[in-house]
Amino acid sequence: MTTDRMTSTRVTSARVAGSLYGLAAALIWGGFPVVTRFGVTGSGLDLYDVTFVRFAVAALLTVPVLVRAGWPDWRLTGLLTLGIGAPYILVVSGGLARAPVALFAVLTPTSMVLFSACLGIWILGERPGRWQLGGIAAIGVGSAVAASALIAGRSDQASALGLFVGGGALWALYTVTAKRSGLDAWVATAAVSAASLIVYGLPYLAVRGFAVLHHPWPGLAGQALYQGALVSVVALFCYSRAVLLLGAPVGACFAALVPALAMVEGIWLLGEMPAPLSALGLGLSTLGIAAVLLAPRG
Repeated sequence: MTTDRMTSTRVTSARVAGSLYGLAAALIWGGFPVVTRFGVTGSGLDLYDVTFVRFAVAALLTVPVLVRAGWPDWRLTGLLTLGIGAPYILVVSGGLARAPVALFAVLTPTSMVLFSACLGIWILGERPGRWQLGGIAAIGVGSAVAASALIAGRSDQASALGLFVGGGALWALYTVTAKRSGLDAWVATAAVSAASLIVYGLPYLAVRGFAVLHHPWPGLAGQALYQGALVSVVALFCYSRAVLLLGAPVGACFAALVPALAMVEGIWLLGEMPAPLSALGLGLSTLGIAAVLLAPRG
């Protein structure tokens, strides 16, 4: 009885800690599309500059981790970097240059949740309970409703749809790979940052040199702080911990909080007002999150 109680306490503690990590990541990532869109449309930087700044700062901040722990297996590093490193950022930044923040906020996190759930079941053998499966379905339906309202009559945004969904697929690849490997969250974060700087930063410097430093410093410093420190280091560490503690399908659902957070920030900072149907869809997604995170297992 005592052993069962101790086990139950450890499981509860892990769920609470994982939920707090996931919430912290969602709060930071909620501002990512707003800051990125502002960077590529209002500060003189383009998506290539923003990506370089992001990973240059993140790599500098996390290199001590790799010095101490060493590099992970190169194949593992490659999958993690493909999933949420420079390739992911270039894909979604390309979409944000063509479409409003709200469309990214609806499509990318939701497609990531759905891809992660499928891959978690197929590759990791994870079995979400009935309530969790229902919650994931509600997230998908709600986001589809919101997305349909956002793109109604906007054929010019068709190219952004594929980029945002593709970004969700890459993010899911990171989620499942991180869970399967069991890699320490700090090591995963550092490996993604350093590998992205090598495979993207070096070619960027060869083509553009240090011209990015000629942009106005306020905009550059804002991107460096938010993209490089908060998004690429703090949020990625928190998300990796949430996935390790909760599993890929459940941990990934914290990304479904990003749409509502990003939409609120898009209204506040960019003046992008969502349609009522979009708000309704996001409300349904939020109920799905509650079902996934709060309902009993099984």
